[in-house]
Amino acid sequence: MKIYFWALLLWTLFAAVLSLSPEAGFCEDKTVTYTNDDIDKYRNPSDNKPQAQGKTQPSAIKDENRKARQKQEQEYWCKRAAVLKKKIENAGRDVREREEDISREQSKSVRTSRKMGTLQGRLRKAKDHLSSAERDLNELEAEAHRKGTPPGWLRCQFD
Repeated sequence: MKIYFWALLLWTLFAAVLSLSPEAGFCEDKTVTYTNDDIDKYRNPSDNKPQAQGKTQPSAIKDENRKARQKQEQEYWCKRAAVLKKKIENAGRDVREREEDISREQSKSVRTSRKMGTLQGRLRKAKDHLSSAERDLNELEAEAHRKGTPPGWLRCQFD
């Protein structure tokens, strides 16, 4: 038990001496200075803070570039969402058509069990396509949320 006590005491002293050494960073003054350019690098498109009126020419060019990038980003998200929404719409229409085919076939006669099996298989496949398309849209929405994209961009609603 004494050995553990002395080992613990020695280890504590060793750690205390290391923490006071200059390499640990406690003795040196390490100050970092940030400029407005550093802040602009990490600014999100959703930061809609008013800018100063007396802009110099280089910052005006930066604003134009930022607005152009933002517009491209809006169009990118809008197009991706529109493609998936169209896919969902087509899959939903296909499901409705398959259901109508089944109801029409059921009203004709009872003897069409083979055809009913085929129609039900097509309906299952159409429902699988619909759920897959909806899952893809949900994944896109989650990705957009993680990246800080405004929800209106997925609905093609811009400023």
